Amino acid sequence: MQGELLLDRLDAGVKAQGQDGFDLEAVLRANKPVIDELAGLCRKTELYKRAEKQGFSDFDGMTARQVYEQMLNKMANAPTYYHARASLVVLVPIISDRLAK
Repeated sequence: MQGELLLDRLDAGVKAQGQDGFDLEAVLRANKPVIDELAGLCRKTELYKRAEKQGFSDFDGMTARQVYEQMLNKMANAPTYYHARASLVVLVPIISDRLAK
């Protein structure tokens, strides 16, 4: 899935900067084309459309980096693989939107 490709590219970007003092926001911006492409696919899913109807107020005021960190936390603590992927589907479009600002 393209979600795994995105996570691999972001991980590679962080590793390229080194463990100390890496700039995650810069890594996200460098991968914006991939994030935008994946966000477009996510927005077409029923899962995203249902989540959008409920609203994303939990993420109001958050930066792209903060939403990304929340997504990783939700994925790491998800009870199933489906829940982990669902977090990616719902949150990548929000990250894309935050990067556009």
